[in-house]
Formats: sequence, C-alpha cells, structure tokens
Amino acid sequence: MDRISSLLAELDHPEQGLAYVHVAGTNGKGSTSLMIAEILIAAGYKVGRYSSPHLHSYRERFTVNGEEIEDQVLWSYLEKTEKHIQVMLKRGEEHPTEFEVLTAVAFQYFAEQKVDVAVLEVGMGGTYDSTNVIQPLVSVITSVDFDHTAFLGSTLAEVAGNKAGIIKPVVPLVTGILGPEASQVISTRAADLGAAVYSSSNLQIATGAASSPEGQVVDIEGAGWYLPGLRFSLLGEYQLKNMAVAMTTINILRGLNFKIEADHVRQ
Repeated sequence: MDRISSLLAELDHPEQGLAYVHVAGTNGKGSTSLMIAEILIAAGYKVGRYSSPHLHSYRERFTVNGEEIEDQVLWSYLEKTEKHIQVMLKRGEEHPTEFEVLTAVAFQYFAEQKVDVAVLEVGMGGTYDSTNVIQPLVSVITSVDFDHTAFLGSTLAEVAGNKAGIIKPVVPLVTGILGPEASQVISTRAADLGAAVYSSSNLQIATGAASSPEGQVVDIEGAGWYLPGLRFSLLGEYQLKNMAVAMTTINILRGLNFKIEADHVRQ
C-alpha cells in the first residue's frame, strides 16, 4: 500500500472527499457494482464506476453515468500521473504497478467530474488492493471462493480474511450468501470493527412465469423492498444472487439519505 499511498499524496489526495461504495468478492462484483451504479443513476445521481478487467479498451474501466472516459482525457490523466511518479522515483521509491496507476487515474477523474458517488471494484483480494485507501459509505463482499491462491491464501479462511480487509470501523457491510468458514471470518472481523453486517439472504427473489430467454420477471421482497413483477434483463440464477446483494446495498444507501424509490429500480 506504500506505493499507492505515496502516489495519491503526490497527487494531493484526489480520493478524499468523495462518497464510495466499495465492492469485493471472488465472483459477482462486476455485475453487482453495475446494478448498484445503474440504480443510482436512475435515481438522478452522478455516478462514477471503476471496474476491472476490461474486454476491449482501458476506457471501459472508468465510467461516469455509464459513459466511458474519452481517449484524450484518459491519456491526459496518465501523463499527469507519470510526471508525479517520476518525482517518486527520484526519491528512490518504487514505480507503482499498472493497477495502482489506473486506480489513481480513477480517483482523479471522479474527483474532477464531481460525482455524487463512486462505485469501486476491488482488483484482487481486499486488504492490500490499491482501492483500499478509501472510507466508503458501505462495503460489499459478494462471495468468497478460491481465487488467486498464490496471493490470497490456500484456504477459504485465508481468502476470506484478505477480502475482509475492506471492512472499515462502523461502516456497514453487505455480504452475499457465504459458506460457514468464510462467514465466520468476515463476521468476526466486522464485529471487531463495529461494522453492522447485512446479508443478502434476508431478501427473497422469486422468478415469475413470464420469464423468457430475453430476461427474467422476478418478485423481490425483504430488506426494505417489495417489488412484484420486476423485469430483469440478466439471465441465470447467479445474477439473482448478485441482484440481492445490490438491492441490499441500495437499501443501506437509502438509510443514508439517498433518495431511491421503487421506480428507479424498475428502470
């Protein structure tokens, strides 16, 4: 974390002063963060989203209200960031990794765009990820499974412990449905930090008879919601699990005075 912290200090801490939703997880964080962002956009908020990896272009990683950053804007941030990196190198510090540089670009872009909230996906793990320099409104862990074991650990408890590194003192935590081993690690960490835990298992989503290959019709109930007959374009049961995490997160934001209604979800 020394490299990203030093780089952000060089850039005069663009990450400070923004509202964040911080999303980690072995699977589902991409879809979940996209759903959270789209609901917030529908509610009228200006929303930045930082995701990885990209499919075709680095521009995909940086969006504001669903629009990718322009090429020339991205290059200007990269050039500016590299100038500050050269100052670090002259002090004998290490060159930041590619992901650290891109994370610094995201913070600068969202700060200058004056987004109302930024949804940040963790790149890998949690504890030592370069996104883990923020104080979010809510932290999210979608799932825990074996991934990047060379870096995150060879047991589920170790992987869960690394992802639990995004939990912040008294910041609410939303989790997907976790296995007992991961759940124990994460709930213990949250309790130690006074972070209330909200499981997506408290929200029920049932598919309706009108579901088709073009999408699903679902009934949502729980965690502050009652939405019968909601049309949902993503297919697969796993996407319903992601939706449950996203909706639980949105309900936490409602409790933090975000004005989000059922009609915004239906959009």
